[in-house]
Amino acid sequence: MESTLGMVYVCCPLDIFRNLMVQFWKEGADLENFVFFFIDLFAEGLGGVRSARPWYRGDQDDYAAKLAFRSVKVLTYMEPHNPEYFQFVETLKRDAKESFNFTIKDSLYNLVAASFYDGVMLYSQALNETLSQQRTGPGPIKRPKGDLVTRRMWNRTFSGVSGVVEMDELGDREMDFAVWDMTDLDSGEFQLVSVYKGGIKQLVLKEGLNFQWPGGSPPPDLPECGLKNDNPACLTRTVTMHQMVAMVMCFVFVIFVTITIFIYRKLKLENELVAQLWRVSWEDIQMSNLEKSMRRTCSRLTMSLKGSNYGSLMTMEGNFQIYTKTGYYKGNLAAIKYISKKRIELTRKVLFELKHMRDVHNEHLTRFIGACLDPSNMCIITEYCPRGSLQDLMESDGITLDWMFRYSLITDIVKVTTWVEINESAAGRVEGLGGGRRWRPRRPDPRMLRLALGTWNVTSLGGERSLSLCGRSRDID
Repeated sequence: MESTLGMVYVCCPLDIFRNLMVQFWKEGADLENFVFFFIDLFAEGLGGVRSARPWYRGDQDDYAAKLAFRSVKVLTYMEPHNPEYFQFVETLKRDAKESFNFTIKDSLYNLVAASFYDGVMLYSQALNETLSQQRTGPGPIKRPKGDLVTRRMWNRTFSGVSGVVEMDELGDREMDFAVWDMTDLDSGEFQLVSVYKGGIKQLVLKEGLNFQWPGGSPPPDLPECGLKNDNPACLTRTVTMHQMVAMVMCFVFVIFVTITIFIYRKLKLENELVAQLWRVSWEDIQMSNLEKSMRRTCSRLTMSLKGSNYGSLMTMEGNFQIYTKTGYYKGNLAAIKYISKKRIELTRKVLFELKHMRDVHNEHLTRFIGACLDPSNMCIITEYCPRGSLQDLMESDGITLDWMFRYSLITDIVKVTTWVEINESAAGRVEGLGGGRRWRPRRPDPRMLRLALGTWNVTSLGGERSLSLCGRSRDID
């Protein structure tokens, strides 16, 4: 293998070469980008005729061999066509039959005998010339020394029985070679297409013939990206072995990191589910001092029929308004919403919902603080909205709902609804009204549908799904 020339030399008989070409074709090799030269000096595979099929064997591989041999060129000696050569061959055949009873057939092997004869004649001429130069007078001639005779044979030309014999300056004969090609693609016949003239070192095409190329044109001497795929123009389009290894290693590393992160998050989630960070102990809740005032007050009530809270109970203690049952948790005022259930089964799905509840944060959502599951005090602790619920706002006579105010409320409702639709971890009803300088609707207690008796509206834990707006019962999901 010559990597810098892109050539492969294989020394083998024609049958093995045929098997190689058949295997190339069966493997789907792009043969039109290659040229295969089979050197058959004495045209044994061609049968010594003007047209031949070196690929033909009469077996099941003939079809594949014919297609594969379209990329094959056969090189042989060029048989001389001068009269002296044919006369020499006839004399050779007659002498072999008479003297040795041996029959010589017509083949290129006869060129060996003719070339040997020309070699002897050339040596004889060179010897006679050397001896004549060494003759100095009468008497025997001394034997020439060294390579005086052979050097006189170099760089000269004479006419022999095999044609014009041309010797170069190194003593090698300039031979003529024939190049055979498949000229008929249907029959697969090979013909003599061109002759390489050793004397002029040129390839001369036969009249009316030309080489046939499977791709329509000769393949390039060098591949587009070079023999070693080192063409800079192709490096941007191809991936080298080092790049491929780096990509595979990066891919494996990313998969490993992804699996590691997945396992870590899975274990972290399991730990958080087991830890139950949302659980609140009843001892940590301090009931508000306004509890007694609530029980004594007979002001306007809009309590739910099965209420576990005080609904829109409004009492006045200074300028502070209370719309639901409250208590202090970790020093902050929080809304306490009792659950009318004796027992809650903490299934995995409920634990997930409670975790999501605790993780959800949005300015338009009532923040879920935790849940107390003590049998006698089952309740949900959420952020307290000092302005009450949307129901309280609609029922209040002291607030004038002009259109600008209504549009502002609607805009905030649309914002929180859009956010909830995008984040599936939140769901519920727009109910709470936050404090601050603006009245902002808030959705209370997202994802508490199982914990709150199957209802999305946690403030109506008794199971009521409608809110009374301006004397009419409407859903505001």
